[in-house]
Amino acid sequence: MLLWLVPMVLLFSTHISAQNAISFSAHQDLRLLTIGDNRGNNAGTLDILTRLKYSGKERENGYYFYYLEYENASIKNNYNRLGVGFGYALTHTLNNKKIEFSPTIGIGNIHRKNINSLSLSGSVSLALILNKRLKLSSMLQFVDRSDLKIKVLRFSFFVGLEIRLFSLKS
Repeated sequence: MLLWLVPMVLLFSTHISAQNAISFSAHQDLRLLTIGDNRGNNAGTLDILTRLKYSGKERENGYYFYYLEYENASIKNNYNRLGVGFGYALTHTLNNKKIEFSPTIGIGNIHRKNINSLSLSGSVSLALILNKRLKLSSMLQFVDRSDLKIKVLRFSFFVGLEIRLFSLKS
């Protein structure tokens, strides 16, 4: 329980007065959707990663953000991961105001085969800002697959959309 308490306190207390937006994103693993993998998952397998993100006020080069995420994959024995994390979005990437580059780190819980296991994760994403409310994004995610017999670091490539739900007054 303490494992979840610390990130939640940080999520809701750190810089809460400086946050200016709440957004929601949904991403699909591109490989599982298009070609499947060599582990018995065919093309069209769903692996959806959703995030609820609290963004901080933009600074000169970007902004901090915190997120809650949930991933569900329709692979053998189903895969569910719930996590929290934080990152920094670098705006004006490549001298272009419409591109953001965001590295993140997180911690979460994998639930599979009726077993829960602690898992670390991280990602880097590249987003194209379409307008004030919508971003098209790609994300390279790595997860410590603590649910497997042989613990490995797995990589996935996701594509998706981020929608700004509303802005908060500073």
